[in-house]
Amino acid sequence: MGIAFSDIVDNAVKYAVAGEIMLSAKLDAQGDLLISVSDEGPGLSSEMTGRIFNLYERGEQGAKTPGFGLGLWVARRVAVLHGGDLSVSTSEKGGACFTLKLSRRFE
Repeated sequence: MGIAFSDIVDNAVKYAVAGEIMLSAKLDAQGDLLISVSDEGPGLSSEMTGRIFNLYERGEQGAKTPGFGLGLWVARRVAVLHGGDLSVSTSEKGGACFTLKLSRRFE
């Protein structure tokens, strides 16, 4: 799970625009741990949020940022293999917010 967390933090650092990166953690109603990483970067279009976890997929700003489109794909695969998930939404400040869900029910 360290790989998944590292990949989403690295992604926020790459795309943040001289602003904050916010980290938060909470338990949901089912007792699952939700770790969110938000940035103030360019964010993602609604079309891109549906594709961003595809292998080799890069966001609209990808041409300006180093990478191969592997990090978020790997992060989501690791999360799912451990009974969790990784999702994306628009952050309150306009950037992206990635939420890593870690299930307490994994056996």
